[in-house]
Amino acid sequence: AIWLLSLVASITILSSCADGGMEAKGGWSGVTDGGTDIYVVSPDRQVLSFDSADDIQKPHAFPQEPDKEILGAVYGTPALADSFLYVADFNGRIYSLDRHSLQIVDSFEIEGDELSKGIASSIVISGTRAVLGAAEDSENGRLYVLDSHNIGDEICRFPPPGEPPIGKIWGSPSIINNVAYFGSLDHNLYAISLEDCSSVWDQPVELSGAIASTPTIIENTLFIGSFDRYLYSVNLSTGESTRLFK
Repeated sequence: AIWLLSLVASITILSSCADGGMEAKGGWSGVTDGGTDIYVVSPDRQVLSFDSADDIQKPHAFPQEPDKEILGAVYGTPALADSFLYVADFNGRIYSLDRHSLQIVDSFEIEGDELSKGIASSIVISGTRAVLGAAEDSENGRLYVLDSHNIGDEICRFPPPGEPPIGKIWGSPSIINNVAYFGSLDHNLYAISLEDCSSVWDQPVELSGAIASTPTIIENTLFIGSFDRYLYSVNLSTGESTRLFK
């Protein structure tokens, strides 16, 4: 079963690919299930793909040799759509790779301070949109919407260029009906159209703590926790929030 192969590959890589075991500086990306292929990011900053248990010792790799100038620490799980594998690193770079060869198809780099910008969340693919949150410096961030078929092409970002940024975004967005719902470390929850990055709500929903998780959406209700240790429910239509429990 593919889940068993994924588990075996993940354990093998984490135990053998890094001297001394897992290092936080190398990230902690999850496993991406591609059906007959699985994809992981090793602690020494390589994307690896396996097409069978027999190939567990000879995977395809990106980059061919570990090189932090090409791929930094990866904390989000790679995303798979059509013939592409998408991966983002904590240096602020996004790559679309050929899912079979792991060769670079296209790339994009977010704007921001070279020493403190980064991407800690997973890329979410919705139709022809690749959506991700980022930190542009030690305090601020934005949501980026890219063309998933040409990742180097930016569709829009929120807030737009020239406007003040929001807080850093650590969690991945949840997308439904072409709207991205996501939280920020500035305590606010946002609902942003993927067409033009305009706000769907009149104003963001302010919670009592920073938000670093990915929202869960059930029918017309969004659920999310914050650093204040409470769980919240939010009405998608109105943005009205209710604090549930610790």
